[in-house]
Amino acid sequence: MKSRLTLRELPHVTPGEWDDLISRYPNDTVFHSSSWHQALNECLPGEVRRFQIEQDGQTCGHWCGFMVTKFGLKVFGAPLPGTATDYMYPLFVSAPPVVDFLDAVRAWATAGGVSMIDLGGEYLDDVTLLSQGYRVRHTRTYRVDLSGGEDAVWRRLKPAMRNKVRKAEKSGVTIEQDTSPAFAPSFFKMLQAVFRRQNKVPTYGLRRIESVVRLLQGSGRLIPLVALRNGEPLASMILLLDRRTAYYWAGASYETAYPFGANDLLQWRALQLSVARGITVYDACGGGDYKEKFGGTFVTLPGGHLTLHHVVGWLRTSVEKGFRARQALLGAMQRISGSRG
Repeated sequence: MKSRLTLRELPHVTPGEWDDLISRYPNDTVFHSSSWHQALNECLPGEVRRFQIEQDGQTCGHWCGFMVTKFGLKVFGAPLPGTATDYMYPLFVSAPPVVDFLDAVRAWATAGGVSMIDLGGEYLDDVTLLSQGYRVRHTRTYRVDLSGGEDAVWRRLKPAMRNKVRKAEKSGVTIEQDTSPAFAPSFFKMLQAVFRRQNKVPTYGLRRIESVVRLLQGSGRLIPLVALRNGEPLASMILLLDRRTAYYWAGASYETAYPFGANDLLQWRALQLSVARGITVYDACGGGDYKEKFGGTFVTLPGGHLTLHHVVGWLRTSVEKGFRARQALLGAMQRISGSRG
């Protein structure tokens, strides 16, 4: 007889209780932590939902994701585009067949009136997702193996990056940890400069940066780094940490950073710090030519979304297109305003 898998929401679990539950799993991440969840709840229009996964009435895992409401329709995801929830995958004592988990998710969503589900993580696979009606959409990233130590990591850096690191050091660029209240607004100012060069506006605001820095730095899961030359900030980075992995969650810089190689030195110091803390993986949190220089392996994580309401497929496409159009419009308005000033 086939075992029955169900999801039971945990609306009243305290932050401490939740952190204790997930700490028992060897593959939990910073993105499963209550401090990350609090940051999401503070600055995004939605809420984190937490679950106990039960098999025939016995606990076999835990899971979390983010719920938003768009035009009266519930959309749930882990990951959910625009929320940085890519690594909030299910945690299992012993992983059940993927199809059993997907059946449990569909049953929970149907009972709760959820119109669309986004899922992701290495536990899943494309074949099963497609067979269950999901449209496949991968998360892509580079992961650097740090287990061989600093010398091995240095040798795997692309030659162009090693040269930039040497140049930055010779040019007097230094890297500091900035734990002051000034870090978040300084970082956001750099971020605005980055998007301004693309005629766009940032995809998230100062409030989100302040929440993430305050809550995760307070729990020891975040390192704020700044590259300086002659006391002037050139670039900055937000590095997230858990027991095994360091995540290049966000970075920003002024154009003045490029001639001195400040961004490359910032990345190298982040790699060094991670090795020194005994962390074995550095996750670039995305792809692209720049991140390829870190000497990592390109990884694609399975994922996809399931539409349970016919309007949602149109809604998802419309929202994504509208978001890009809004960025371009605001960027153009900002450019025009700046030229008049």
